[in-house]
Amino acid sequence: MSIPSQKRPAEEPASSESDEAKKTKIDKKDDVEVVDEVHDISDDEEIAESSAQKEDNTLKEAATEAVEKAEFEKRYYLTEEEQKEREKEKEELMAVFARCQELGGPNFVADQEKVLAELTKQKETIKKLLDELRETKKERKPRPQTNEGKRNRKTVEN
Repeated sequence: MSIPSQKRPAEEPASSESDEAKKTKIDKKDDVEVVDEVHDISDDEEIAESSAQKEDNTLKEAATEAVEKAEFEKRYYLTEEEQKEREKEKEELMAVFARCQELGGPNFVADQEKVLAELTKQKETIKKLLDELRETKKERKPRPQTNEGKRNRKTVEN
């Protein structure tokens, strides 16, 4: 019986050492797996964060582009109201241009200056004639007036 008892104590230390070694290997494997899992989780989180940042940046770029496009359209394109107003102004200018063409063609301004000079000469001539007429009128005898104080040519002529 001594043999079995000797075997047991000898087996126990050997098994406990091997168990400890196995446990240590298993623990190391578990630790490595846990660390790998943690790394995988942190990698997944980083990937999720980077994809969220990419989406955020994409949305910001899209919003910026939309704002820039709206500002561009506002700056360079006219609203319907502004277009109607511009068309009305254009029609008015075309009417004025057509009238200028009727009156004197492309030299309308030069022609107008000539006409103005001619009218000024005629005005001076008319003033001279009026002055002469006033002088001759003063030399004439006053016409007889009726009782009412008004001139009545029919009465005077009769």
